[in-house]
Amino acid sequence: MPDSSDVNARPLPGPEVPGSVAASNSGHQTQGEFGDPSAQVWSILAPLLAGRPRVRESRGRSHQYLRRWERPLTDRLPAVPAAVPIYSGAGDTRVLVIDLDSGKAGPEAVRRDAAAIRDLLRAAGGEAISDESPSGGWHLYVPLNEPIGFRDARDLALALAARTPTMDPSPNQNLTDGLIRPPGSVHPSGGRQVLHGPLAAAHRLASTGNPREVLDRLRVLLATELADVANRFAAQEQVQPLPGDAAEIGYLPRRSGERELAADYLRIAVTGVYDTAKYASPSEARQAVLDAAVWAGLTFEAVVTRVEKGIWPGFSSFYARYRHTGTRRKAMVADWQKAIAYVTRQQARNRTESLVRISPTSEPPSHGGRPSATNQDQLLRGTAAEYQWIRTWRNALMLLELDRYGDRSGQGKRWVLRAVGEAASKSGSRYIAFGVRSLSIATGMDHTTVAKHLRDLRDEPDPLIDLIEGDRGLQGDLYQLRIPDEVAVRASRISWPASKIRALRPAFRELGQPAAFVFEALEHAKAQPQRSFDLTGTTGLSRSAVHEALLTLASWNLVESRAGRWTIVAGTSLAMLAEQFGCLDAVRTQIHYHRQERVGYRRALRVVDQHLVTGIDLTGIGKNHEGKPDDDYLLPPEPPPDEETLLELLHRELGAYLIDVS
Repeated sequence: MPDSSDVNARPLPGPEVPGSVAASNSGHQTQGEFGDPSAQVWSILAPLLAGRPRVRESRGRSHQYLRRWERPLTDRLPAVPAAVPIYSGAGDTRVLVIDLDSGKAGPEAVRRDAAAIRDLLRAAGGEAISDESPSGGWHLYVPLNEPIGFRDARDLALALAARTPTMDPSPNQNLTDGLIRPPGSVHPSGGRQVLHGPLAAAHRLASTGNPREVLDRLRVLLATELADVANRFAAQEQVQPLPGDAAEIGYLPRRSGERELAADYLRIAVTGVYDTAKYASPSEARQAVLDAAVWAGLTFEAVVTRVEKGIWPGFSSFYARYRHTGTRRKAMVADWQKAIAYVTRQQARNRTESLVRISPTSEPPSHGGRPSATNQDQLLRGTAAEYQWIRTWRNALMLLELDRYGDRSGQGKRWVLRAVGEAASKSGSRYIAFGVRSLSIATGMDHTTVAKHLRDLRDEPDPLIDLIEGDRGLQGDLYQLRIPDEVAVRASRISWPASKIRALRPAFRELGQPAAFVFEALEHAKAQPQRSFDLTGTTGLSRSAVHEALLTLASWNLVESRAGRWTIVAGTSLAMLAEQFGCLDAVRTQIHYHRQERVGYRRALRVVDQHLVTGIDLTGIGKNHEGKPDDDYLLPPEPPPDEETLLELLHRELGAYLIDVS
């Protein structure tokens, strides 16, 4: 039995000792901010155990910790389950977290594993803070007086998990979303995370941390398990030589401006996870990210901004060995100059006659093919009169949307109409032929949901859009924007809004549609601060939805409140937040999935794009390097049997089947 001074020892039954926490798991609390012991425990320990000053709440029944529910960490105990991030924005941590789950083998197994871990820490000369949930699970926190990098913390957690069957190492393996409920937090099943031992001792340990020697001895005790982890990940850090002061930091601008990093490199920069078969070490992975950044036309300061703001924590973790900011920056400068030299050599080696380098990630010139435009469309496309008509249509949308689509189910229709309006603005014509999959990417909804909304919108008595031509094969349906008769006069008399009409921007896939509506309303208001009451009328959302959306936007520094009125923070980038949230990767995944669907659709229709060029040997086209048929090349397949029906063809090629709706 540990003595009563051990920070991990549970308080014995009896009168409450000053400085200790002996709260029950009933979940009841007294009045006042510090009237409840759990509130006091949270206010003192949560800021010390969090990797960065943020907290993510679980407000739904599914007990998920979504980014839209993240906000700055304060000393006030949240009324719902709340978790703090383990890692900092620089990709390191000062607390080694051990999560013992009672759902794996029961509370008795958890207590055995907790005792084994405490014995291991005592052998290394260290201490830990622990708490217990109402379900019998334990959290152990090993504070450190020096931060360790993501890979070190992950490997230590996996090594400990090899000895303790009830340990869940997944929070330690997620650099961006690794979370833990600190002592005092509400548990999803009710009750609280109850601290073991005196609060004063826990505060002392969390403030000072275990010395570095404890971590060194712990690595020796876990040498066998760490070797297995190292072999599994093949992630041994290579130290780069430190350069002298850089006289000048290079920059290779792109003619078309900066672009996003390719998906593979962006995933490495955000998560720190890379293909060990492709990169032998983190040094090679971070160099690949910098090479991609130079190709993308980013400046060195743009990369540093992403590092300092925690947008690329995975990339930052590759420099965790360099403890001081100045030393870390020198190493980054040296790697950046290597990237500049590498890209310069590649550009000189692959020089072409074209003065403009075409990016492999550039969007195609059109979505779904060019429509068969009428003579009127040819005359008006891109003219000032056509753009003015589109802005008037937007006025009509603003006049009608709250009356027609003011309920919750109408929010999707509102975003489809915005996507259609943005497509018209980009093409300079009221006639648009963007397919449902392109609109799906613009709205963040499934393409079948977009198709349903389009059907409902065009079937309205006095619609905002008309279907001009459907069933056009590989091309998208041709739609025309329409100004409803009931608001035609009013729409032509009111002034046009100065801001652009936009579909759902990628960052709001994570922050939610209500936050997008509120942000849009503040954009339209320009520099005029808005009351939450005014935003309720502008957006058509409930007061509670507007309040929650404002809190979400404020937690990510997108909006701020001044004297009870809200305005946009100009310096925060939605594009950078989309990178941080992984939304851009989700968009790319959706695009790739749609491309695969189009391949199957073309096969079903027996349509093949053949661009024959004189002088090119087509022998072997449609075959891979082994001479076998290549499935990715769209050669005409064998003709179907004469007796095969269209439904049988679609079932064979696409897996389609008939749905009985009677």
